[in-house]
Amino acid sequence: MDLETLRNTPRWDWPEEAGELLLDTLANEKASESDRLLATELASELVVMSDELADRSEEHTSELQSRQY
Repeated sequence: MDLETLRNTPRWDWPEEAGELLLDTLANEKASESDRLLATELASELVVMSDELADRSEEHTSELQSRQY
């Protein structure tokens, strides 16, 4: 499964490995900025939320915000 498929799949139908896909994308510095933004957005869904995912998502959001200034 990829991020676009995940985006278009109802949250209750996400596979168990959805959280890992999001974590991997957020940790991958070679992933495109659009993929990392999408992963950050999808990481806020309760079906995948975990402390580790919240931390990674917050780190990525802070990184993007610092680039804008």
